Formats: sequence, C-alpha cells, structure tokens
Amino acid sequence: MISKNENDKNSSLDALLDLNGEILPMDNGYWTKFEVFRVKESKHIPHGIKYSLTLQDKYNKRIFGLSRTLKMLSRYGIVHLEKI
Repeated sequence: MISKNENDKNSSLDALLDLNGEILPMDNGYWTKFEVFRVKESKHIPHGIKYSLTLQDKYNKRIFGLSRTLKMLSRYGIVHLEKI
C-alpha cells in the first residue's frame, strides 16, 4: 500500500514533469521556460528528475537560470544552489 506522503510526492513530481516545455511570455518581451525530464536515479539525482527554469530577455539572452544540475551552474558561474 502506498502512503499518503508517497502519493503526495508522486503528484508533486508529476506536476513538475507536466511543466516540461512550458514557455511563459511576459508583456515586456521577457519570457521563462521550464525543462523537466526523468533521468536514471543516482546519488546526485535521487528523485530521477532533472529540471531547469530560465529567464530570457526579448533578444533571447539568458538572464537567469536555476537548474538541478549544480555542476553546470557553477561552471558557468550563474548561481550555485544547495538542497536544503
């Protein structure tokens, strides 16, 4: 039997996966994009989900980005996040 917490966790992951490919335009020409997909679970990706959220300007220049791929973020010097 799956617990209520496990069902909530699965629903949350499914909701996150549903965002894949979503682009949200803004009135000022900026836009955000979600990329979310399943990968093989590992020590570094225990939930098996990779994701990124980016903010682009009207010239398609990346202004800000968040990603579960922490090494990529630190390599480009954008942001370094740690799971709390």
